[in-house]
Amino acid sequence: MVLAPMKRTGPFLLLRALLVLGLGLVAVPRGADARIYPVDIDVVDSDDLRALYYEGVIDELELDVLLNLIENPVDLNRADQEDVFQLPGLDDTISAAIVDERVINGPYNALGDLVARVEGMDWRLLEQIRPFAVVYPVAGSAPNLRAELGFVTFKQFRAHETIENDYAARSHSAGQLGYDKWPNFGLGVHAKVQDWLTIGLVGTAQEGLWNATYDPETRDVVGAYGTPVFRPYTVFGRVRKTVGQVKLDALAGSYHLIFGEGLVMNTLGGRKRNGFNISERLSIERSDRRFREWDGLFGGAGRIVAPLGGGAELDVTLFGSIRNYDQYVGFLKVSGGEVYDPAVDNELPSPRVYVDGQRIAYQTLPNLFRVGLVGGNGTFRFNRRTHIGITGYAGLIDRTVMNGVEDPNEILLKRRWPVKRNFGSVGVNGRVGIGLIEFSGEYALWVGDDVGQALTFFFEVEPAWGSFILSARHYDLKFAGPFSRGQSSSRLIAGLRTRGQQGVRFTALLDPIKRLQARVTFDLNHLLDLDVYDFETRANIRGRPLEFLQLELITTYNNQNLAVNGRQHEYSGTITIDDVIAYDLDEDEVDAGLNRAGERLSLAGGVRLDDRKVGAINVRYTRTWTDAGKTYRIGSTSACDDDFLQGHSVRVWGNVKPTKTTNISGSFRYQNTDVAGNDAGTSGSRDSGPHGFESYVAVNQKIRDKVFLRIRGGLAKRLPNAPSPCDFGDNYLYVEPVIYEPTSYNLRWTGDFFVQLRVKFY
Repeated sequence: MVLAPMKRTGPFLLLRALLVLGLGLVAVPRGADARIYPVDIDVVDSDDLRALYYEGVIDELELDVLLNLIENPVDLNRADQEDVFQLPGLDDTISAAIVDERVINGPYNALGDLVARVEGMDWRLLEQIRPFAVVYPVAGSAPNLRAELGFVTFKQFRAHETIENDYAARSHSAGQLGYDKWPNFGLGVHAKVQDWLTIGLVGTAQEGLWNATYDPETRDVVGAYGTPVFRPYTVFGRVRKTVGQVKLDALAGSYHLIFGEGLVMNTLGGRKRNGFNISERLSIERSDRRFREWDGLFGGAGRIVAPLGGGAELDVTLFGSIRNYDQYVGFLKVSGGEVYDPAVDNELPSPRVYVDGQRIAYQTLPNLFRVGLVGGNGTFRFNRRTHIGITGYAGLIDRTVMNGVEDPNEILLKRRWPVKRNFGSVGVNGRVGIGLIEFSGEYALWVGDDVGQALTFFFEVEPAWGSFILSARHYDLKFAGPFSRGQSSSRLIAGLRTRGQQGVRFTALLDPIKRLQARVTFDLNHLLDLDVYDFETRANIRGRPLEFLQLELITTYNNQNLAVNGRQHEYSGTITIDDVIAYDLDEDEVDAGLNRAGERLSLAGGVRLDDRKVGAINVRYTRTWTDAGKTYRIGSTSACDDDFLQGHSVRVWGNVKPTKTTNISGSFRYQNTDVAGNDAGTSGSRDSGPHGFESYVAVNQKIRDKVFLRIRGGLAKRLPNAPSPCDFGDNYLYVEPVIYEPTSYNLRWTGDFFVQLRVKFY
């Protein structure tokens, strides 16, 4: 039975009309900054960043850039303008002023110097960039040996669902099996010797799957779940010297790379950056339960920058890497020796993982494969704003590293990595800046399982009162560079955003007066394999009517499968083989994106009160509407299907400064993603989505600018959803009254603690 969608009236259509009107108003070209994020990035660590992402006010690309900046902060005494440009709140003018002031009048002694020495900097901007920037002394202004030691530990506490109706092949979480009890530990140190040599080491100790072995007969993985053992995961040594006017830079060990727009090589994130990067300050990014897996390169790199006269220079980098990579089991398929295209979805199962005879889920398989590569980049700069560069590399992948895997086609690395043993990529990037106008772009050619192409282009206009950026992108179906992270849509698939799509994005950043700022982004995306279009827009307005008061309005609208609006697409549920036959669909297209149709709208408003000496408090309320009944459905449906979700959340956070060296911060957030009473979430699961609260309190203490201590404790609780017959399953013939008895797992408490210590020795 095929049902037509219900007509939507009331708040959804009204808010959509208001959104279009609002976008028309803010799009009037009256001002902006260049690298402005949608909201003030008022954060201390990655937890605060993720809160902004979960609230929908920054997208995945912005989250990715900021997370990398926290882990690899910018040294303002050595950074180029391109690096400074990535910092939140800093436009091209201030970025250039920071670099020029340092070159003309000497290095900065502390971050606080920026306010006194750089025009346009104030204490609010300084607090925004503080988590992402550092100032290290230069030669002659500090002891010959300077070192910093860092220690991090955290543990998350959560309820574990009771195991019922157990059987041999049923998956269990680590907590259900009695593991995941120990805290996680991180330890690191880096030192600078004579200002030209930097050495460092970072390692973690955390529970996880060790000694994994593949059984080709059963196609299962068997391993041991180990207690925390310290394992270095980053080690490096770097030498930087200036010989005459020539700058030399070489490193060995762990590092990140980025060139041009990032289509060929980008393991760091961002745009307008060139060369390699190591962590200049110990900072270990973590997910909900574990430290984040480091995903860069390991080997060596060398760089030379030589002036050519007249402001021109030649920048050449050579690099090589060979390292083992881990992979989450959900991104793997058991191929059994057959060759498959990783870009095509298929019915191959993921390998089952067993520990102590019981199947365990949500695991990352360690040392699954090895990748080696060599390459280089050559960039000719005519001046600061004009250059042309070429980047290329050749790679070799070995998928027989894990014990028991002898055939390279035994396990398929889904989507991100090629099937063929050899692969490579080459690209040309360039930028031209003339007055208020700047053009930049990159073309890349990928050679792996097949030949693929990608192109991204940016046109930017930056008058004193604003900035306008128009970008276009094309990534064909065969383009699958594993180190490519150029601008694409916000959807992230197995770590890769750049495959099988075309798109156009326009961003206007408006700053008509100092106390008023607005941003609007339109993004139209074309998914090539299904020939469907998506549209997304984001807009925000920030104003500061009083020195201590800021107001903001944020809205997003997403329309998936905008141009199709067709009968063969649905938002949630499953597609059967009968549907494939009826609508003449290829089987490999079924899982690629047919469950994608629907509209989403969110509207948020916020208030911020701040004072330089006292602290700040923020309040933001968000309302969301999700219309999953926009398109016709396939097959049968029931009263419990998800049609129209409404949700809201409110978050209060801020900080207080009892002394100059003490900062106490906290946050409380309540959310309910389904106040309308549907049971199924938009993923089609029987979980209606988050409903509950989460909070934390943190104390940040400095001692004589030599010791930094952060202690954070968090608490959260899942609250019951409104009683519904759907709690008993689809098509359930129930008799009133409905008896709703949530389990202790449904009403679970969670908590965490986090301790970070940094000690400087100089």
